[in-house]
Amino acid sequence: NTPLRDTAHDRLSTIAANNDLGSGMQVALKDLEIRGAGNLLGAEQAGHIAGVGFDLYLRMIGDAVSTFRGDVVAARNDVLDRWIIAKLHLLIKEVTAGFENYDIVQATRPLAQFIDELSTWYLRRSRERFKAGGEDKEAALATLKYVLVELAKVMAPVMPFLAERIYQEVGGNKESVHLQNWPAFDKKLIDNAVLQKMDRLRALAAAALALRAAAGLTVRQPLAEVLVTGADKLAGYLDLLKDELNVLAVAEFKEGLSSDYAVKEEPDFKIAIKITLSEALKTAGLARELTRQVNK
Repeated sequence: NTPLRDTAHDRLSTIAANNDLGSGMQVALKDLEIRGAGNLLGAEQAGHIAGVGFDLYLRMIGDAVSTFRGDVVAARNDVLDRWIIAKLHLLIKEVTAGFENYDIVQATRPLAQFIDELSTWYLRRSRERFKAGGEDKEAALATLKYVLVELAKVMAPVMPFLAERIYQEVGGNKESVHLQNWPAFDKKLIDNAVLQKMDRLRALAAAALALRAAAGLTVRQPLAEVLVTGADKLAGYLDLLKDELNVLAVAEFKEGLSSDYAVKEEPDFKIAIKITLSEALKTAGLARELTRQVNK
């Protein structure tokens, strides 16, 4: 429970924030940190966390619930919320172990993966929830706020300026993230069943998208169905797969499929997409493409 401000790097953050340094020095230090984040996280993840990917969501959070607990989120039915909370507490566990073992790679590498999954899976797959109104939007915003506050704490020792910006934007309950205690992970919230099912779902999605690409079918083109092994074990997750792949239905894989299907076999699953298109599907695909062109 040592406050984050007790590290030398975080003292630098406090000094840099002082007006006596001048705005030029502050900008230079922040730029140095962003470039350093690029080395730690990779350019894409550093770009997301520097504001490229999160600005819109930081503005949307606004007055979302300021006091929120992970166990409240984990009790929800929304599998994306439960998954990102499980990933967050796994991140805290791994980064804590890295710092305690004086292993900078172990302490920083999980950040890159988490930020990538937060931006390219949780936020992207939750986009419609953020656009909608009502309780589901509020729940998604409250979940995101909780995640970003805790992420800022975990980032603070290695990226103090970026962590501070996120913390201030989402309305942390202290003057600075560097006055917060180091977060503790809750092993009850690291739901391995949710993590394993989402890993399987994402592997299926990646395989199906590869089949689409090989067949020359863009994601904007709706397809009739995708067939996967173990579909019955992914109850509650299949709507995510349908949305990700833009298909009308998900069903159990069966052998002896006709040439209407493209099939991919992996060591632990089989997947097939129906690549023949009805006139209705072709029309829907053209409509989506037209909408995309108009909105360019």
